[in-house]
Amino acid sequence: MGLPTLDIVHDITPVWLRVVQLWRNTPAAIAGLTSRTPLLLLEQSARDYGLRVVWRGEHRLAESGMITHSLEGPKGMLRTFERGVVHGADYDICIAHALISGPMVFGRDQDARLETVTTANGSTDAAPLYSWIIARRNHAFERGATA
Repeated sequence: MGLPTLDIVHDITPVWLRVVQLWRNTPAAIAGLTSRTPLLLLEQSARDYGLRVVWRGEHRLAESGMITHSLEGPKGMLRTFERGVVHGADYDICIAHALISGPMVFGRDQDARLETVTTANGSTDAAPLYSWIIARRNHAFERGATA
């Protein structure tokens, strides 16, 4: 999709150091799809730079073999995710499109919730994944990096 990415293999430290350096220079928005621990670490660090989680999604494999999605964020982004699901796109593609379709300004008045289910498409990992955007609220969106 043309955006820079950072991989977390086993240790978030290299990514965290790079992101914190980015935030020291410019508190830019970042987005990711990670386990819970990297999200919590980045969320706590973001507060030092006036940033917060403005999109949060939990993606969990259910016993039925389906993936449940609990999403919170701007209404337009949730609609983008839902449209992808309706058209049969894999959920990871729906997440990517929703994250890059975000508004230029994140504000509380836009927040909404969405609960939906998709097919697992071969995924067998029982650990939930979290999609997220960390940015300033009520401030112009500046694209940063994704983790």
